[in-house]
Amino acid sequence: MRIGVIRLRDMARKYRRFLLYGMFFLFFLLLHFLFTMQTGDDVGFLKTIREISLLPLLKRRYLKWSSRLLLEACLFTLVKHEVLWRFLDSLMMLLTVWSLERIVFGRERRLLTAVECFLGFFLIPFSLYHSAGWIATTLNYIWPAACALYSMTPVRAILKGETVPWYWYASSSAALLLALNMEQSLAVMFGMDVLLTGYLFWWLPRRGKGIKLRGRRWIVFRLAAGAAALAFTFTC
Repeated sequence: MRIGVIRLRDMARKYRRFLLYGMFFLFFLLLHFLFTMQTGDDVGFLKTIREISLLPLLKRRYLKWSSRLLLEACLFTLVKHEVLWRFLDSLMMLLTVWSLERIVFGRERRLLTAVECFLGFFLIPFSLYHSAGWIATTLNYIWPAACALYSMTPVRAILKGETVPWYWYASSSAALLLALNMEQSLAVMFGMDVLLTGYLFWWLPRRGKGIKLRGRRWIVFRLAAGAAALAFTFTC
């Protein structure tokens, strides 16, 4: 009996990270199914996508209103599929927690990271999400923030001299493109990438005795993607 208890305790320690993130996801998923949908801008977006197909709609939105084509493609798709949005938005919150853990807090503070994300989410009154429309609000603000944080996770590994696998670069690049499609996150990410490029290609080689970290080319890709996104935004 005692051996069985010890084994269970060891398994709990080994998999507690997965248990923590599983609990976090289930909490947000349950919360999402309690939300009242089809309010605010969501109603107008749903009516619009029912009247016109996606590609002509995005073209019209770009010419007359917004350069957020990637975000609005997701928005106009998910406004018709509320259940899918509930799952994906819960995953975005989970992605925020994992990214904050990797970037800022470190693995030793997993529980605190989750608690802080919970509290941060609840600092914004639900009435604001409800009045503006849950899907429209989260797609335009929470998703770009989550993707921006995730796209920064390889940067920490690069600065620490760690090897970043290709699939991490690929997923982070996809997240970066979505984050750059929102003006506020574009400004923040582009400014950070300018500083990172200067640090890796000028300051570090000069002051760090010729140190050249792996992954520097990906920082150049980030900077180029940010410049292209900035130019695209100003053409709208």
